[in-house]
Amino acid sequence: MRKEKVKFLDKSYNVINRGSGTECIFLQISSTEGIKSYFRKELAEIARERQLKAYKHKIGPKVLSIVHPMKFHNYTRYGYKTQVVKVVETERFKGKQELIKKAKQVFNYFVPDETVRIYNVGRIRQRLVIIDFGNCSFE
Repeated sequence: MRKEKVKFLDKSYNVINRGSGTECIFLQISSTEGIKSYFRKELAEIARERQLKAYKHKIGPKVLSIVHPMKFHNYTRYGYKTQVVKVVETERFKGKQELIKKAKQVFNYFVPDETVRIYNVGRIRQRLVIIDFGNCSFE
């Protein structure tokens, strides 16, 4: 994990780069807040809308801001603040099938079973939630 600087909402943050997936980099601001960062504004907005819907149905973390441009590594990226969760780092975890079933209901079956897997889900207390809302996980 690398500590880096990011400018978001006219404020500079020292963040911990928790790593990246195909579309998103997660930058942890504090023990409770992070920024999901995307190269394209449209991707950030789509992911945020999916996450809001998941949060409403208790299968996603809370969204804490709208999408804003940000400076990261001399690039303009687009991100939104979100709640930090404890990422699942094991292949087998309790509640997987129930989460897949609920996600398919919430998103009208547009959730491949592979979306609910190691590093794409986390826990808020004991509740299992999806944390990857990018197009690669939903198409």
